[in-house]
Amino acid sequence: MNPTEFRAFYNDCWKYCKPRLRNLTTNQADIEDVFAEAISRFWVNAQQGKITHADNHFALVYVMAKNLWLGELRKEKRFTGVSIDARNDSDFELQLPTDEQDFLSKMIQEKDDYHQEQSIKSAWEKLDTKCRDLLNATIIYKERQDELIEKMNFKNTDTVKATKYRCLQYLKKFYYELAA
Repeated sequence: MNPTEFRAFYNDCWKYCKPRLRNLTTNQADIEDVFAEAISRFWVNAQQGKITHADNHFALVYVMAKNLWLGELRKEKRFTGVSIDARNDSDFELQLPTDEQDFLSKMIQEKDDYHQEQSIKSAWEKLDTKCRDLLNATIIYKERQDELIEKMNFKNTDTVKATKYRCLQYLKKFYYELAA
């Protein structure tokens, strides 16, 4: 693979992996770090002939990045999360989960769910009243566009569509600003 091919592979792989890695963590620096490490390991292994199959290489880089991130999280929890007192206390028993992977996955999901929920709430609050009302009406209450023309004083269905699209774009923008 020449440098131009690698650059194209890198860019395509980044487009594939970034949204999937964002499901693990919303910290942009972590996403970039694990991706860079994974793609460099992939590149070295490919050059050494260790990657011979022609399957989805993007997915392989993603799995490598995900495993690197989980490994770092395990190390962090193992070395900084447990504090054992130096005194000999026979009543103290250190209990670790039997399945570390399930424990980590649950912990990660709870952290990400809470962070995402807070980011969505904050992004929602940044929207103006008209956008919130329109999105509530269409997403939650499933009101039809022709009903909204009269109810919210729109000119026609195209105006409803355009306004809804604009409001969703603002919501996404605010969310990504807060989630980063």
